[in-house]
Amino acid sequence: IFDLSDLDHIPYTIHRVAPIHPLILKNAGISGEAVVKFIVTKQGNVIEANATSLHPDFAAAAKKAVLLWKFEPGIKNGVPVACRMQVPIEFKVIR
Repeated sequence: IFDLSDLDHIPYTIHRVAPIHPLILKNAGISGEAVVKFIVTKQGNVIEANATSLHPDFAAAAKKAVLLWKFEPGIKNGVPVACRMQVPIEFKVIR
């Protein structure tokens, strides 16, 4: 499993599912962020996702969404490889 800095071409998202703002936090007017760390396999799937946030509900929603994402995998020496990634996921209340 490679780090992004080791790759010739980093993975890019070809299918992204938007996270669902947890209803209880949305109704309370609470915005926030979660950071999801995960592995993109050489097939472009997301595995071993872990999310952190000040609100556990944001972490759970972000992880659930990212696990459904699909990537064009990272490339090292012309070959698809697995790599580690992380993304911030924002939850905003629009008034």
